[in-house]
Amino acid sequence: MKNTKKGAVDLFIFLVGVFGIIMLIVILFAIFTSYDDLKRADPKPLGYKAVEILSTYEEADESLLYLDASTRQAIENALYRFGQNGLQPTTGSECGSASFYQKWSGGTVEKTTTGGMSQCIVTNTECTPKDFEKSYIAYVSEELNKRISGYKGILPKADGYDLIQSPKDGATEVKGIAKTPITIKKANYDTAVKTELSYEIKPSFRESTDIDAASHFSYTTSNGAALNKKDEIAIKKEIENLNSENPKLEWSLNGFIKECKNMCNTGESCTTNCHFEKDEPKCNDDDFAEEGEFCPRHEVCDTGTVEESYCSYTAYIQVRIKDDRYKLPGEANGYRKTPYGNIEYWFALNWMDESPIKSECVV
Repeated sequence: MKNTKKGAVDLFIFLVGVFGIIMLIVILFAIFTSYDDLKRADPKPLGYKAVEILSTYEEADESLLYLDASTRQAIENALYRFGQNGLQPTTGSECGSASFYQKWSGGTVEKTTTGGMSQCIVTNTECTPKDFEKSYIAYVSEELNKRISGYKGILPKADGYDLIQSPKDGATEVKGIAKTPITIKKANYDTAVKTELSYEIKPSFRESTDIDAASHFSYTTSNGAALNKKDEIAIKKEIENLNSENPKLEWSLNGFIKECKNMCNTGESCTTNCHFEKDEPKCNDDDFAEEGEFCPRHEVCDTGTVEESYCSYTAYIQVRIKDDRYKLPGEANGYRKTPYGNIEYWFALNWMDESPIKSECVV
């Protein structure tokens, strides 16, 4: 009886083993068949989709790193250009320029006619820079566009960002965030199953430079405008005071020119080159016997218009940022440098006397 039971148990174990082997074969066949079908549908190796996802993320990171580096370069080059352009907007001063100095004031003289009367009127216009953030951000935008336009990846142009110059002690900081997100796509149309991977990001940045341009702008414009209409000696004295007051900024008067060749014609009629001519050209004074008698004469004049001359004055001023970290051997002072040049503020003050220095009749 025991042998019968043992034989039954052995048979059961055998049958279970055979059944397990058959099931394993079926499962393996199903797996290989399914993999072969998948392979025919998408011949790329397993895990390629994960690789494509990582590749998309890397492309996005490269774009953001390029944007950060471009912004760092843009904010310094923008400051350099801003200073060279007299802290004026990218379009320049409304008062024009004198040489390569942008004018913060300008004097002109023009003829005006009121009630039939003509006269020359002098106008001294003030063009001191007013809006630091608006003007500076315009330079940053231009510089950023130069760099982004050369990038082969996907990045919005500078006007595609909300740019803000935010206050920061002792530095100039610029923040930017894209107005709309960008989408990086990875498409695969080489397989039976068409796939397209999209990754959406909204680029942003926050970069700064250790130049307190906003404070420099406020200090330079207020004190620079106060020098207007002062003579050369007075300007030099004021500059000495400014250099003592704020040793971080060095002011220089690079030239002072007085020019009195600003002409204005009033249009008022006048006579000039007057002289007397004989009434009768053939008359001879020697024919008169009495002393003091001579041929009758009349006055002859050229008719012209009144022209007035006015004097104008132009002061050329430079403000440099002292920084001993950039002092070279043999130099008394170091000045803030960038790869593009020294950060300096150049401007000119121009004005005109309101009264003419002389009037003459011109034909």
